[in-house]
Amino acid sequence: MVLKDGSVKLIDFGAARDYTEFGEKSLSIVLKPGYAPAEQYQSRGVQGPWTDIYALCATIYKCITGKTPEDSIQRVMEDELKKPSELGVDISPQIEKTLLKGMSIAPKDRYQNLKDLCEDLYKDYMEEEESLEESQKETEVEPAETLEKSSSESQETSKRESETSKESQEIFEEESEALKKEKDSVEDLEKERVQKNSEIFKGDTQPESLKEHNTVEAEQSFEEETKENTKVKMQKEPEGETDSQKNSQDSSKQTQKKRSKKGLLIAVILCFLIAGAGYHFYQKSLEREVPNLVNKSFDSAKAEAAGDDDSLVLVELDQAYSDTVKKGNIISQDIKAGTILKKGDTIRVTVSKGALVTIPDVAGKKKAKAKETITNAKLIMKVSDRKWSDKVAKGKVISQDKKAGEKIEEGNTISVVISKGVEQVKVPKVEGETLEEAQKALKKAKLKVDSSRTYSSSVEEGKIISQSIASGKTVDKNTTVKVVISLGKEPEPEPVYRPSSSSSSSGSSSSGRKSYRRSGSSSSSSRKSSGSKKKSSGGGDSINNWNLVN
Repeated sequence: MVLKDGSVKLIDFGAARDYTEFGEKSLSIVLKPGYAPAEQYQSRGVQGPWTDIYALCATIYKCITGKTPEDSIQRVMEDELKKPSELGVDISPQIEKTLLKGMSIAPKDRYQNLKDLCEDLYKDYMEEEESLEESQKETEVEPAETLEKSSSESQETSKRESETSKESQEIFEEESEALKKEKDSVEDLEKERVQKNSEIFKGDTQPESLKEHNTVEAEQSFEEETKENTKVKMQKEPEGETDSQKNSQDSSKQTQKKRSKKGLLIAVILCFLIAGAGYHFYQKSLEREVPNLVNKSFDSAKAEAAGDDDSLVLVELDQAYSDTVKKGNIISQDIKAGTILKKGDTIRVTVSKGALVTIPDVAGKKKAKAKETITNAKLIMKVSDRKWSDKVAKGKVISQDKKAGEKIEEGNTISVVISKGVEQVKVPKVEGETLEEAQKALKKAKLKVDSSRTYSSSVEEGKIISQSIASGKTVDKNTTVKVVISLGKEPEPEPVYRPSSSSSSSGSSSSGRKSYRRSGSSSSSSRKSSGSKKKSSGGGDSINNWNLVN
């Protein structure tokens, strides 16, 4: 702030930002009422150079009026901010207009950069500087003319006027020298202030109570010095002053006014330099170099981009197949590595879906060989089912769910059906059943039947005596079961009749004798083929019923 004697004092203003404890994205903002613009009260308020310009102009307002500006939040509801001129401040309309524009509630109505603000302030200053120089020349001429006109007056009055003029000149020279020294020391002050400002941006560790105490002390000091200067101003001028003395006092006041305005300008320049340096360091702290994320997993790349302060945001833009980049890893990024971005900027990446591979044909292969083949193709084999097969041997692949030769993503699953071999069935019991009943039972069991016949003294004719495969035994489907069907009891053989021959009638040797038997006494094999035959009802011994036996 600038005191009446032209000296400059700097006090804190604006808002300090700190990241909250657990590294949250949201910011905890400590605001200085009266110096913080409305956007700093908003969770999503857009901040920029115009934010610092508001705080800077609010600080200058405090310096020249001695009053803290109305809080921006209150001004949004009802703007009661008074112009400096309304508070009795001797300020040019141009500077007043510039300050009020810098303190506009809406960011778009403020200066968007310091350059525009400085141009408006310097524009008015340069005009005032030219006006002051012209006024100073006139003031320096007036005492000389007054001395020539008052030569007829007393020697003592002339001497006093000369001393007064000399004193004014010395004051002006001393002030010029002081201003020159102040100008030379601006750079040193700025270096010290920039260093302190950088520490502020790293994190304000000063206790809140001490901050408030320092602010109160500065304001109290300002009020006391303002009161003292007001008292001096209110003192009455001594009576009986001569014209030369009044001219000398006017010159002194003009010099004092010039010095105050120069002090105000120096204060403004210092504030701009400090704000500019602070803003530069603040912007630097927001910058982040883009890392190389190619061929890294999305999760690890996201963590690397975010860092410890969630500086960069990683977003998946697209997915694509790649023969060289593993599935889930990053193929490319839209911003090249090494590019400087601001915190919160977004990097878009393309993530690999893996390579496309050819589906192998594993039908007819043994399970172990099929699995090896599918794994080598960067695919996964899954046994979805096991089925009976008359054509594919047990343990081999019957079929696969995806067609061989097609292209698919690596890592996909191929489902296969494994053969259990020929279906196994149980042989039913058919002994004691008729041939017709046995055929039905064996067909139902998916078996085939073959039959033969023989005599049996224990099994009724037409019933099955035995079966080739015991009942309850498991066999392949379509196996043939042989059954033997009973012909009933075997019939008794018929006796052989031999006619008696006389010795006289034979007339031949014994070797020449002949005997006869009935056809009913034929062999059993003959009877099996022909079946049992009954004798004729007459029972006669006709020649047809006899066979000649030698």
